[in-house]
Amino acid sequence: DCKLVICMMCFVELHNSHKCSDVKNVAGEFQKLVTSDVKNLVETVEQCREVMKERKDHQVEFNRKLDATEREICDHVDKMKQLMDQEKTKLLKELKSIRTDINKQINNVVDEIKQHVSFIESMVTYTEQLRDKGTAIDVVQQARTLRDRAEELMKLDDVHREVGELGSVAVSLES
Repeated sequence: DCKLVICMMCFVELHNSHKCSDVKNVAGEFQKLVTSDVKNLVETVEQCREVMKERKDHQVEFNRKLDATEREICDHVDKMKQLMDQEKTKLLKELKSIRTDINKQINNVVDEIKQHVSFIESMVTYTEQLRDKGTAIDVVQQARTLRDRAEELMKLDDVHREVGELGSVAVSLES
């Protein structure tokens, strides 16, 4: 009853009311049970190994799929980066072209205005010299021509026309 191995003395003193059997008889029964248990345990170990192998195989396949997906993501992003870089290059090229064209136009207008200012300054210098150093006859002979030329140079129509042709420049990026 206690499932203990005891000597005869312990049986008489402590376990005499319990059901007892000879150790050899019980050992034979336990050997059969242990043999059956070992067989079952061995089968359980094999099942565990199969499950482990299946999980490992599953893990390898899972990681293979993840690696393939990772490569796809990287390829996709690389293509997107390439397209973005191409678009950036295209837009910057267009911007540079606009910059060059507008700066050329502005420089041309500035050059024309400088030329106009130079004509006016020459006219002023010549007129002052004629006024200060010229004879009365020289002043009278040149007066009408100088007045006409002065009026022409004072008209800023050409300058305003040149500046107006430039217009205003608005550059923006629309998505």
